[in-house]
Amino acid sequence: ETIEAMGGSLRDVSLVPDAFMESFELETHPFPSATISDANRAYPKSTAALWADGFLWTANETGLLTRWNVKTQDYEQYRLPGEFVMRALASDGQAIYVGTEGGDTWRLTRDGSQTQIVDSEFGWISALVLDSDQNLWYADANHFDRADLRYHLGRGLTSLELGQHPRGTGQPGWRPSDREEGIHADSDPLKDVSALTFDRERSILWIGTGFAGLLGYDVLEDTWQDYNTFNSNLGDNTISDLELAPDGTLWLATASGVSSYRNGIWENHHMAEVPMARGALSLAIAEDNAIWAAGERYIAQMAPGEEWRVYRAADNPLLANRIRFVVLDDKDHPWLIGRRGKIHFDRGTWTAYDADVRRFTVFTPVGPFTSIIPPPLDFPSPVEDHPGWLK
Repeated sequence: ETIEAMGGSLRDVSLVPDAFMESFELETHPFPSATISDANRAYPKSTAALWADGFLWTANETGLLTRWNVKTQDYEQYRLPGEFVMRALASDGQAIYVGTEGGDTWRLTRDGSQTQIVDSEFGWISALVLDSDQNLWYADANHFDRADLRYHLGRGLTSLELGQHPRGTGQPGWRPSDREEGIHADSDPLKDVSALTFDRERSILWIGTGFAGLLGYDVLEDTWQDYNTFNSNLGDNTISDLELAPDGTLWLATASGVSSYRNGIWENHHMAEVPMARGALSLAIAEDNAIWAAGERYIAQMAPGEEWRVYRAADNPLLANRIRFVVLDDKDHPWLIGRRGKIHFDRGTWTAYDADVRRFTVFTPVGPFTSIIPPPLDFPSPVEDHPGWLK
């Protein structure tokens, strides 16, 4: 049996003998067996999301990749050979790059052709990013295979260099770079990479890990830097997403909220007072440096120079979802991807779509009170100042 805990951490599980449960007498006319309606059925979990070529791309745990035209609401679906679950997506403007749980990396072109560029028998591809020289960096992570009950060790961080086809046909070919065997730091964090982003101005590859904080690799100088809760003011060592803002600020989604790093200064932002509700799962940064973040049953936004505005499921039932990914479209409008559906904001209207993109509704999110005006201690007399008394 599998128990899915929604909205918090599982604290206790009790095993009760059947004889004990059978000792309780049931009503003569019990309630009829419950059925799950189509509207409430369990949809597959989203595993990756990307905006590219004017389309919203999403992958789920069934091994399905969907390309959605948000204007017409038409979509096309793709599967890779072997039907591996896709865990990472990236784009160079010409093709989509897909990393899978099988450790493979594929290239999907606009005409629908699929080319396998990495064939691995090690871990799974947990993150992808392209640098300024069009090298594809990928994280080959450790994982436990639930099918054959084996633990697979990944190769860590690796890059592939885009070359030309040897016969000069003009078709792109892929060949391993000098670092094909893997780049290794002094420990194993590179085998538990959760997010990658590349600073093109400084030629630094930023690496978020599952337990060891943040790593920075200077691809030109071949030097490393590391930040964690022991040697810096980073708020948490568990990082789920990384985004680089146009102003040069590095933003991190962590298990404790949202953190930022710029010019040697760290800032940490908690999305809630309750520890288990603080964690952020995904980030997106607009061209005007506006920040969008999402997590378990909440979304948050912060415009430049303003405070965070956090919208929660307690005030907005449509947010009763595990919002796993935030991506921005061509107009810098956010798309928030959860298991039960998608939410879109076009700077004027909020729209929630169900997971099948069959139904949608427009809504206005309710935010928390920012200030409360206390009532006066001394009310004026209704006879002497009736309008004042009413106010």
